[in-house]
Amino acid sequence: FMLDTGSGPNLIKEARISGTPDLDPTYILKLKGINNSSVYIIGKIIKIILGIPVDFHVISNDFPIQSCGILGNDFFQQTKAKIGY
Repeated sequence: FMLDTGSGPNLIKEARISGTPDLDPTYILKLKGINNSSVYIIGKIIKIILGIPVDFHVISNDFPIQSCGILGNDFFQQTKAKIGY
């Protein structure tokens, strides 16, 4: 995963959740700023990280990032994480 303090939502590519029945396809979010066109997410899923439920917005596998997903500001707020430089 890529850490991105400039990103609001947490994103995960569809291939990383294949076979997961708890995807909520009714939750739709329109993303802007990644490329020149708007991108819609496939749905939302909750994954447990370090014992904390974290919301992820599922994106298609051809989403223009090299990593399997992005941990954004939502992750840092949900986990009360701090980044030190």
